[in-house]
Amino acid sequence: MNFSGHDSVEIETTLVICSHDPATIIRNIANMRFIERYELVPKPDRLIHDIYFDTADGSLGKKRWALRLRVVGGRLWVALKGPGEPVQSAGIRRPEVELPWSQTAVDNILERLSKLVTDFSVHTIPVGLSGQDAFIAMGFQIIQDRHTNRRIRDVCSTCGELLAEMALDAVTYHLRDQDLFHDEIEIEAKSPADPAVLKTVVSYLLQRFGPRLRRWNHGKLATGKTLEELIGRYPAAPLLTATGHATPALYDKLEECMK
Repeated sequence: MNFSGHDSVEIETTLVICSHDPATIIRNIANMRFIERYELVPKPDRLIHDIYFDTADGSLGKKRWALRLRVVGGRLWVALKGPGEPVQSAGIRRPEVELPWSQTAVDNILERLSKLVTDFSVHTIPVGLSGQDAFIAMGFQIIQDRHTNRRIRDVCSTCGELLAEMALDAVTYHLRDQDLFHDEIEIEAKSPADPAVLKTVVSYLLQRFGPRLRRWNHGKLATGKTLEELIGRYPAAPLLTATGHATPALYDKLEECMK
């Protein structure tokens, strides 16, 4: 969720929605105005298009790094996201740099990649190309394409200080043969002065919605890749709803595979 254009470290907790009717869960949470002592302030919704790339031999994935293009609000961003590390009782911490698309930004990202991937060389953006076409021309391969409808709530203190951002994400993975739908909630800390906000918000939601929410320590990239593998391995009927949403049974199998 970083749009600062600088290096940052995300600290966030994710809850996956395990329900045959995830839209109702998202709607109920979106209608909340307070969680304990924190106020939930609605922000404009976002439609986000993410495309992830890797080298032909999957070098980035093997090192748990991810190269991403993002289109949001008509603007193109390029990002490099690192491996997540558990933070005691507060979710996952991961390094990230995200920059508005430009030759300078791509040079920055590719220079970092050259230190992560053996024999990787920095490329210049081909003339006249940008975004997806440019990365494909530079030899990268698309490993995931998805859209996210994001409903955003700022989590604020009683005096109006922004402490965290809660994103209610309805994700559409564009697989080779079909679209698959996944729903989750991300709560990201915005103030180092009060990391307890994540624990409070997560505990409240888990208590209120019970087994229909689960802690989820996997990013959308890894979740989508594993979902695609499972759908290719098992009959879709017990794993997907009639509308193509992941069912609780599918999340059970996901957890087994992603341990």
